[in-house]
Amino acid sequence: MPLPPLMLRCASLLAPIALLAVGPSAFGQPGLTQAVPAAAAPGKTTDITLTGSKLDQPLKVWSSFPATIETVPGDANAKGKTSLVCKITLPPEAACGVGALIVTTSEGQSEPLYLMIDDLPSVADNGNNHTVETAQEIPPQAAVDGTSEGPVFDFYKFTAKAGQRLSLEVVATRLGSDFDPVLRVINAFGQEIAMIDDDLSLGADCRISQTFPADGVYVIELRDNRYKAGGKYRLRIGDFPLVSTPFPLGVQAGGAGQIAAAGPFAAGIPASIVPGPFAALGNRTFFSAKLPGGLSSGFAPIAVTDLAESIETAPADQPAAFTAISLPSAISGKLEAPKDFDLFQFPVVKGTRLTFRAATRSLHSPAILTMKLLNAAGGQLAETAVSEGEEETLTFVATETGLLTLRVEDLLGRGGSEYTYRVEARTGNSFALNLKNEPATRTRISLPKNGGAFTLDVQVARNGYDGPVTLGIQSSHAGWQVFNNVIPEKGAEVKMYVVAPRDLADAEFLPIHVVGKATVDGRELTASANSTLKLRAAKPQSPLPPTWLDGMVAVSALPDSPMFYNVTPDKSEVNFARQIGQTQMVLTFDRTDANFKDVPLTVMPLGIPAGITAEIKRNGNGPKETYDIILKGPKDMAEGRHVFRYLTYAEMAGNGRAIVSGEIGFNVITPLAAVIVPAGPITAGQKQKVKIILTRRGDDKQPVDVKFKKLPAGVTAPEKTTFAPDQNEMEIELSAAADAAKGNFTELAVTATTKYAAQDVTIDSPNVAIETK
Repeated sequence: MPLPPLMLRCASLLAPIALLAVGPSAFGQPGLTQAVPAAAAPGKTTDITLTGSKLDQPLKVWSSFPATIETVPGDANAKGKTSLVCKITLPPEAACGVGALIVTTSEGQSEPLYLMIDDLPSVADNGNNHTVETAQEIPPQAAVDGTSEGPVFDFYKFTAKAGQRLSLEVVATRLGSDFDPVLRVINAFGQEIAMIDDDLSLGADCRISQTFPADGVYVIELRDNRYKAGGKYRLRIGDFPLVSTPFPLGVQAGGAGQIAAAGPFAAGIPASIVPGPFAALGNRTFFSAKLPGGLSSGFAPIAVTDLAESIETAPADQPAAFTAISLPSAISGKLEAPKDFDLFQFPVVKGTRLTFRAATRSLHSPAILTMKLLNAAGGQLAETAVSEGEEETLTFVATETGLLTLRVEDLLGRGGSEYTYRVEARTGNSFALNLKNEPATRTRISLPKNGGAFTLDVQVARNGYDGPVTLGIQSSHAGWQVFNNVIPEKGAEVKMYVVAPRDLADAEFLPIHVVGKATVDGRELTASANSTLKLRAAKPQSPLPPTWLDGMVAVSALPDSPMFYNVTPDKSEVNFARQIGQTQMVLTFDRTDANFKDVPLTVMPLGIPAGITAEIKRNGNGPKETYDIILKGPKDMAEGRHVFRYLTYAEMAGNGRAIVSGEIGFNVITPLAAVIVPAGPITAGQKQKVKIILTRRGDDKQPVDVKFKKLPAGVTAPEKTTFAPDQNEMEIELSAAADAAKGNFTELAVTATTKYAAQDVTIDSPNVAIETK
């Protein structure tokens, strides 16, 4: 199913002002370093101050979550601004979780700045809380935004009552921060009552739910595990549950699901109805929940797919019991205890490809699944491999019709209330797409609004499907053009050329996605490209990147800028001489910007006729640089007229520009043809004239030599007759000897030879009849 456009929330500041048109790296793009507070509240308007660099107008703010964003006007003429105040209003139903803001200006776009959606009130770190004695007092329902100072610890104090349960949580890696927290809770006597480090579900972030033994003041000590400075954190304290995952771990788009919660402190949370249409297919959003009577929420990601949900229902005290399911479906289960396993049984038809993809760590479950496929007798047919990945995929083609069983368990035999899992079970051949994980694949692109372009390297992972995949751009803004956008049959990747719409607004921000389509076994399949590996490489401290960022190519509009090159073709019609099998056209390449040097031009013919291949030859480097488009094809190609175009592409300082030509005529021609028209019969001992008529096609007229291929016995003609370049008809005299054979001769023909495009061309005329008397 096609993916719907991403939700775009932007707020424009003031009318655009005139700026020098420059490339995206000429003066540097805007940057965001901090949001104060680092969260917006559901159902409220939160004033947030963004700090960074080059936050100049005209400016727009984009959010990854539905929001109304109003910016507080400042000095429209100020340059080099380092702060910006935004009023962010969220709907009451907004779930707690993690999103991001991006700022765009006339000089480009910022990196995403992660921002929480949080129903806890925000408190700022006062910066003077580095001893127990100077601990900053905070209420027991609050979230503190702080920054690590390396070997200097941060201390906070709060009051709790005997028997009161409070949860403590540090959100850092989930905010993209390089902060590895270690947290201790100390009582009034300096005794440690709790110490937490990494969390099974969250990785480096830590959390605890603590019941306090006595009334009093308690102190939180917080530091980076590596004593590293600069990492930002949000310390949450409140009555919220500790939720690892929802259960089930996903909902079907377009429907609604009854969702419970799973985690180390999630008991007692009532199940809630979560609508499915709130997020894009293949995406994830957030689920949040409170305890009965609670003031604050725990949160976790939740998957949204096209699959119906199935939940493991076999009795926990019957290990051999199975849950009957039908495929395709999404399976959610829970490994309640160590060495627990679950069984799912389903019917299958011989030859059906089965694919089971585990989803645990990306949904904040600590489980690492191993899956086994069993036949009706319990024999193992297939098993997931053990690799560095934490979410494996099992594929198998059924060898017979019948019942199969999927066995699911933790790789290390672990279990407990947090060990939930999700398995997406699909049938049939399929494919997946990835943005290539290399520096040349850019996912942040700023381009001039009057015709910018860029390239994307897209790879396909095939699962039983070897056919072509057609790529396109998914965007809320129409007008994108794509070229070289088909991954060919059995191909692994392609470099796609993307030309942006020419009606972008100043500083407009567009999150786009690459989407591939193919007809697979009679089914129309669609897949959106992901960029998980590239995101992990860019932020190794965040191994589970947010899914709203996965696969997104962030595009922003710069002011108009002049082209830095031009291309002039030597012709608008190309004649392809069948007898030669080759033709060419020449593009003259002019570098119109003195700073654009040495970089070669990419030339790509588009829509050339079937059977024709193209070669590109670069000639020179500099003022007289040209490119030959050499087109080759079979000599038996049928005559006719076709059209094609060409794309040229070049980059200067990260600014890509493309030129797409108009239609170029491609004429398949026979450059020379000849016919013989006799004036009448020839009588023995006399002479008779025949007319030779030439038909020339193409734009290269040269002299033509004509020789008779065969004559009647006793009849002679000149050895060779030459036609001038502008001559198409000539009478040639035949002489019949007195003893010339009489009768009707049916094989009178000539051979004509000339040159076309510096190549020899030889043709024979059709046979005609002449009578000898």
